[in-house]
Amino acid sequence: MRVSTSQIFNQGIQQFQNLNAQQARTQEQVATGKEVLSPSDDPVASTRIVQLKDDLARSEQYQDTLDMTQTRLEREDGTLSSYTDALARTRELMVQAGSGSLSESDRESIAQELRQVKGQMVSLANTQGPEGEFLFAGFQGGEKPFGEDVSGNIEYRGDSGERSVQIDDGVTIKVNDNGRETFEAIPSDRPTFNTRAAQNNEGSGRISSGVVTDREEFEQFYPDDLVVTFDEVSGNTEYTVKSQRTGEEFISGEDYVSGNPIEVNGMRFEVSGEPKKDDSFTVTSGDQQSIFGTMEKMIEGLETHPNTPEGREALEDTIDQGLANLQNAEDRATEIQAGVGTRLNTVESTKEFLKDSDLLAQETLSDLEDVDYAEAISRLTQQNFTLQAAQQSFARISRLSLFDAL
Repeated sequence: MRVSTSQIFNQGIQQFQNLNAQQARTQEQVATGKEVLSPSDDPVASTRIVQLKDDLARSEQYQDTLDMTQTRLEREDGTLSSYTDALARTRELMVQAGSGSLSESDRESIAQELRQVKGQMVSLANTQGPEGEFLFAGFQGGEKPFGEDVSGNIEYRGDSGERSVQIDDGVTIKVNDNGRETFEAIPSDRPTFNTRAAQNNEGSGRISSGVVTDREEFEQFYPDDLVVTFDEVSGNTEYTVKSQRTGEEFISGEDYVSGNPIEVNGMRFEVSGEPKKDDSFTVTSGDQQSIFGTMEKMIEGLETHPNTPEGREALEDTIDQGLANLQNAEDRATEIQAGVGTRLNTVESTKEFLKDSDLLAQETLSDLEDVDYAEAISRLTQQNFTLQAAQQSFARISRLSLFDAL
């Protein structure tokens, strides 16, 4: 068999290229720490590596969401704890107000502290989350949910929305409780009423929250509502009070005096300021009252019920109604806070589950992807030795010639 010189060189070059390629691949494995450098190295392992990396990336997103959710829920939990403390102080003040031996100055002092506690509750209801959103605004997280209406009464400006986020595959969790359920729609054990100015009023008139002065008469009127309308006659401002349901007039063409009490159907309220012609106010009876309405009625009762047997009886009814509503508000707060605690437990358990899943995925990924440094370095040393031996052998063989035998 004849072997030409060119064949010897071609075979040598091919061998060197193969050895160099093997050595370069091993060097890259050692440099990157990765066993699989391209999908062609191991298609099955490459597919699994991509899946595991996708799982870990998705888990990282869930972890970020869980951290944000935990911060929001912890802030809501702390807010509700402060709120229940304020409710407890309100209860103490209401019980204190029930003492028949209180003087006018004592009543005023209690009313002033109740105002302060109410202001604290409004501030808590407007608590913001970690990203600046209002916790109790429903879907309207960018707007302050509680504020004063034109009459100075606290109104809710959010909605009934409850936002949820996904914290794991197929797992969502509620991240807020809206202000309507938390502070507004509090059941009342007995019928009550709420006052409101019409939004299209042009004057500066304001209506107080009002109090019940005769429980029996009011409950006979319930569930009807009142409308107070204003007119200008010969330069004088007059008002009319009528049933919203039947149109029956209870007060007609009465001269208006700012701040004078209006008493009708066992209710008393005041309109102050300067209402304009066609301005109106509604007095709506119902079986729910916000905690702020309860506070406002208690304050107004302390400031307006006279210190007479009849006035003390009316104040006692206001206090009894207030304490019952307060208990319902405490029950609602406790219920909502328990729900927050349950969701916090879910967040904690999900975080632990994701951490365990990530650890297992990282171990599997390491087994598939990471290089065995001891084996790779040993292989690289062997490849270096083989390449050097091949180079030396080729050098000696390439120098052989028939002329050497002559």
